[in-house]
Amino acid sequence: MSSAPAIITDQPGLEALAARLRERSTVLAWGHFNVIHPGHQRFLAHARAQGDVLVVALIGDRELAAGGQDHFPQADRAANLAARSDIDHVVVLDALDLEQVIRSLSPLAFVLGTEFEEEHAERVARPVALVRELGGRVLYHSGAVAYSGESSLGRRIDEVARSRRAAYRAACARQGIDLAGLAGGLASLRDRSVLVVGDTIVDQYVSCDALGMSAEAPVLVLKELEAREFVGAAGVVACHIRALGARCRYLSLVGDDAPGRMVADTLARRGVEAVLLTDPERPTTYKIRYLVGKQKLLRVSRLSEAPLPRALERNALERIQALVAQSDAVVVSDFVYGMVTARVLEAVVEAAHARGIPLYGDLQCSSQVGSVLKFKRFDLICPNEREARIALGDNRSGLEKIARRLLARTECGALALTLGPDGFVLYERGGERSESFPALDPNPLDVTGAGDALLSAMAVAGAAGWPLMRAGALAAGVAALAVGRMGNVPIPHEEVASFLSRLADETA
Repeated sequence: MSSAPAIITDQPGLEALAARLRERSTVLAWGHFNVIHPGHQRFLAHARAQGDVLVVALIGDRELAAGGQDHFPQADRAANLAARSDIDHVVVLDALDLEQVIRSLSPLAFVLGTEFEEEHAERVARPVALVRELGGRVLYHSGAVAYSGESSLGRRIDEVARSRRAAYRAACARQGIDLAGLAGGLASLRDRSVLVVGDTIVDQYVSCDALGMSAEAPVLVLKELEAREFVGAAGVVACHIRALGARCRYLSLVGDDAPGRMVADTLARRGVEAVLLTDPERPTTYKIRYLVGKQKLLRVSRLSEAPLPRALERNALERIQALVAQSDAVVVSDFVYGMVTARVLEAVVEAAHARGIPLYGDLQCSSQVGSVLKFKRFDLICPNEREARIALGDNRSGLEKIARRLLARTECGALALTLGPDGFVLYERGGERSESFPALDPNPLDVTGAGDALLSAMAVAGAAGWPLMRAGALAAGVAALAVGRMGNVPIPHEEVASFLSRLADETA
């Protein structure tokens, strides 16, 4: 096919296209494609594999407006689709309708998202029946679920980086975000105050040389070179918030041990006002990561997953009201290591709602038992895709359906669905508004703290009254800087401002 996909808008153009494709196996996909996020990319990749030619029928502005959906103009949406190498032609359903397109092209396959198989089946009943009448197949698929991200095989790292920066600038442009103004706006974060409640982890990184295999057993032999400790989990969220210029108070749990004292010293040095409950019956959660170069080989943890003892829980409950009263936003960062009990979570939510301040939450359960569904009526939650799918018991639906279901079940205002190397997608509840922000660093050193950096930036920006999408643009920049260094290191606001300014200068 041609390297520049055609955009078809009228009947003569459709008839000419049908004549050209008569000897080819044509696949037809359909949708509004308001913002092309990684979920759409998976869907389109699956559709592309079903035949020789992929044609996308794009829902027009009139139909979207009649349905009350927020949307970008059809000309912009069509251009974004036509710019993709996996799409051969785009047909705009404005002067044309979907059944006209099906009759003209007689597609071998008509590919729809899984949501149209059941709950929205009536909306596509006539087109589906027509495809089958003409001998075509109807496929319901949302693309293969892949947690490792879009492949960059065969591409230069600088090419990938340029592509991601361009996608980031396009997202900002769609949302009316001025990058230069974004960098300058960091000053507004300095007079805000954020409370963080959650689990503290001390992360130790042990740098090693690989000496080879043991002669006695198939065991890798390492020589330790250097070890360094970092405050992680909710603790680094608090440090990120302080580094971005806001005031931060922190309520957490540690053991009566050397790591607990290291946490207290580090937080004080970084300017975080910490209230650390001490439990002499448990160790401070401690994770050791062994590395050769930038490759992590092994993680060993010392921890207790028991909930807060009742006496310490009562202490926490007594403090929450006063801490929330001094805050402009609240963050709950739950790693399921005991700090965030049901009573603590309920007290935080009630106090934040009573004060009328935004509430942000993240629950990380890669090796623990937990569900993000326990975060009810938050302003924003930040699960990764795996956590969201596990919580819903759904490994088949597309990202948009996952997001809508999760927002409905939790009654939260917005969702930042993180996708690892594919960045994250922001969704607002009660509408179709969403935006995809790419991971700006294509060659990260350490992705461990990316979600913590994102949550911190979203919370500080929310405390300062920034709109959701503007906060997301800031969070993408902070997360990119966080993954560019090994270990949990808070990112100073001056470095963030410089990074955003450089991105703005590229468009000047």
